Amino acid sequence: MYVEGRGWTKDFSQGVDWLKEDAERGNIKAQKQLGAFYYNEGGVPCDYVKAAEWYQKAAEQGDAEAQRLLAVIYYYERKDAPKDLQDLSKAREWLIKAAEQGDARAYSLLGHIYYYGQGVPKDYSKAFEWYTKTVEQGRGDNQVQRQLGIMYYKGEGVTQDTQKGCSLLQKATAHGGTFYIDTYNKLCGQQSQ
Repeated sequence: MYVEGRGWTKDFSQGVDWLKEDAERGNIKAQKQLGAFYYNEGGVPCDYVKAAEWYQKAAEQGDAEAQRLLAVIYYYERKDAPKDLQDLSKAREWLIKAAEQGDARAYSLLGHIYYYGQGVPKDYSKAFEWYTKTVEQGRGDNQVQRQLGIMYYKGEGVTQDTQKGCSLLQKATAHGGTFYIDTYNKLCGQQSQ
């Protein structure tokens, strides 16, 4: 309430103190909120280590979103974060836990990990499986559509089907910018003529 100024004078510092009290008592929502504040500089200085600590507390209680958000911290390298914070093995471990609970965004990141061989050997079949699960959950954004389109077009992890590949790549162009349009034109431009 203090953080948002609902019913009280807005006092972010007081709100963060209260959130910390709730978080230390095991409140998952408060733990995730503190993780988000430290991750996004939400009124407190950005601190990826503290963000990871708060997300981990919620993740260990089985919260799928916190598991995915913790994985994101481990997944991406940031120049203003300690080098040992990037850990693709830990990212994959937490993403799998989130995915086991149906978190479609975790599916997408797992697809990337296997497609690009990040911390694991490249495995197009596993990448295809995770990307497909993303789409089945209704979370197939333009990036996932593009990846699946390329995989169908090239026969990576799936039987080659250039027509289906181009169809997916065309769907990706509806949501994205020139990057998606360029991919479509490069692979499918000659076929559409």
